[in-house]
Amino acid sequence: MKKIILCFSFLFWMGCKWEEPSLDPLMVLVEGGSFTMGRISTDREIETYKQSMLKMDDELPIHTVTLNSFYICKYEVTVKQYRDFCEDTGHAKPVGIEADPEDNPVRNVTWRDAVDYCEWLSDKTGKPYRLPTEAEWEYAARGGKSLRTTSYAGSSILTSVGWYDGNSRSGPQNVGKLSRNSLGLYDMSGNVWEWCRDWYAPYTNTAQTNPSGPEKQTPGTVRSHRGGSFMYGSIFCRVTYRGGPIFGDDLKTLNPDTFTNNTIGFRLVADVE
Repeated sequence: MKKIILCFSFLFWMGCKWEEPSLDPLMVLVEGGSFTMGRISTDREIETYKQSMLKMDDELPIHTVTLNSFYICKYEVTVKQYRDFCEDTGHAKPVGIEADPEDNPVRNVTWRDAVDYCEWLSDKTGKPYRLPTEAEWEYAARGGKSLRTTSYAGSSILTSVGWYDGNSRSGPQNVGKLSRNSLGLYDMSGNVWEWCRDWYAPYTNTAQTNPSGPEKQTPGTVRSHRGGSFMYGSIFCRVTYRGGPIFGDDLKTLNPDTFTNNTIGFRLVADVE
């Protein structure tokens, strides 16, 4: 105890002070390369599920995608980070943000909210933050150049890497508490869905370079979102599962500019300059 007091006294005497953490999030370099985007061959049960329940299989056809290098954040954007943005700009806070712990991922944000946060942080730091494209998200979740064929981001056992309806106790959890994938990224499977930059659209079998999705909305869809969430089953947390089509009552009043729910958040990327 005496040593701790002496250390604080020394810092005070030297005129030092504790510094606020940097606004810059912890980013990981993802080296560019080519990969086969779409359903992993070992996920055979998915075909039956999608065709019987959703009348579609939007993880096919698999196709070759080539990407430039980019940076991606190790963690989903947290409640604290988003709250700081709201307080600095006067932006409306999402429903429920005051009740969630500050180290939980933010949720209940629209796609536009996520883009506004990226633009604010870019302006604050001078760095070009944005949302990932759907292809960038899948490539990073699967390990980048060290591409893995595991169903989830970093493992074939979801409980080791992701919060889903089987282990979440029906709520999101602090980011970074489970195991990371081979790039050092946390919660790419489960916890909250993550908005992507692209409009959702069916795949084609054409090889693509740095794809960014269609220019306009496909009826009945919103922007792509990936990764599954704390409220969803394991099938939705696979690295190739795609969110975007809207079903049920939500379709009647669908407005993609205001669409959200309490399971969607986001993660940042940045271009390599």
